[in-house]
Amino acid sequence: MARSSLKQHAFEYYKNAPVASWILGLTTGIVIAAFVALDLLLPALSFFIFPFLIIPILFSTTLQFISIKTNQQVTMMTSLRGFGLYFRRDFFGSFSYLSALLKAIFTFLVTELMISSIVSFAFMSFFPEFNETVLSFYELLQSEETQLESLNAMFTSESGLMFIYFCIVFFPSMCVAIVYFIYNISRSSIMIYYRLHVRAGNSRLIRYIYNDARRRNMGRMIRDYLSLNWPLYLLIVLGFGGGAVGGYFWQHDLMTMFACSLIGAAFLTSFFFPFYFNNQQAFYDYYVNEFKISTENVSQMLLDNLQANINFSQEEKERLEKTLSDIKNPQDDNENDDLNK
Repeated sequence: MARSSLKQHAFEYYKNAPVASWILGLTTGIVIAAFVALDLLLPALSFFIFPFLIIPILFSTTLQFISIKTNQQVTMMTSLRGFGLYFRRDFFGSFSYLSALLKAIFTFLVTELMISSIVSFAFMSFFPEFNETVLSFYELLQSEETQLESLNAMFTSESGLMFIYFCIVFFPSMCVAIVYFIYNISRSSIMIYYRLHVRAGNSRLIRYIYNDARRRNMGRMIRDYLSLNWPLYLLIVLGFGGGAVGGYFWQHDLMTMFACSLIGAAFLTSFFFPFYFNNQQAFYDYYVNEFKISTENVSQMLLDNLQANINFSQEEKERLEKTLSDIKNPQDDNENDDLNK
C-alpha cells in the first residue's frame, strides 16, 4: 500500500462515520482542555492528572473509535468501561507514559540549554543592563527571604528584561518537549490495536513485539505516521504559541501564560481528533503483517531460549506452545470481545 493509499484508507474510515467522529473527537478534546484549564487554579496540576485522567480518556476514545468501525453502539457506559479498562494489567502502560515523560524532560533540558546560550549572549551584547539584572535575580534566589511576589516583581519591573528572557527561553523549549512527548505516547498507543487482536500475552511481551516491529521498520513507520498526523503537531505549536500570547496580554505572569498555552494546544488539537483516531486505526491495519512477523520471530526466539535452558515435561512444553500459538494467531473477533467486556 502506497502512502497515498494509506491516507485514502484513513479517510475512508472517517467517511464511514463523519458525524460520530466529530462528536467523539471534539468532545474528547474539549474535556482534555477543561482538565488542562485547572492549571489556572493550581499551576502544573495537569502534570499530575495527565497519567490518571487524560491518558485513560484517550484510551477510552481509541476504543470508541474502534467500536464505530465495527458498527457497535457508543454510549456513556461504554466510555466509562473503556476508561476503567485502561487500568487493567493488560492495557496499563499502553502509551508508555513514563518513558515519554523522561524523554520529554531530557529534550526540554537540552533545548533550554541551547536556546539560553544563544539568548544570553544576545542579551548581554545588546542590553548591558541585563548583567546587573541577572546578578540581582540570583541574589534574590539565594536570599533567605525570597518570595514569589519578589520574583514576580522583578519580572514585571522597569525594562522587564528578565521576564522577556524567560519567555524566549522557556516557551520554545517547553513547546518542543510537549510535541516530542505527544509524539512518543501517540506512536506507543498503536500497541492498543495489537493487544485487542491477540488472545493471550502479557503487556511486557506485547511491548517487546511492538518495539521489534518498530525497529525493523523505523524509517518507513516514522514517514507514514507523520504523513498522516503532521497537522496534529502543527496545531499543538500554533495553539501553544497562541495561548502563550493570549496569556501574556491577560496576565503578566509566566504560570498563567503556560496554563493558557496548554489550553490553547489542547483546544486546537480537538479539531484534528476526528481524523487522528481514524488515522491510527489505518496505520495499524497497514502494518499488521509486520506485527505478525515480529510476533512469529519473538515467539520462536522465546521458545528456543526456554527449551535450551529449561528441561520441560511434555505437558509443560505443550502448554507453552499453546500460549505462544495464541499470541501468534491473532483473531479479529477478540477485538470485539475485549470491547464488550
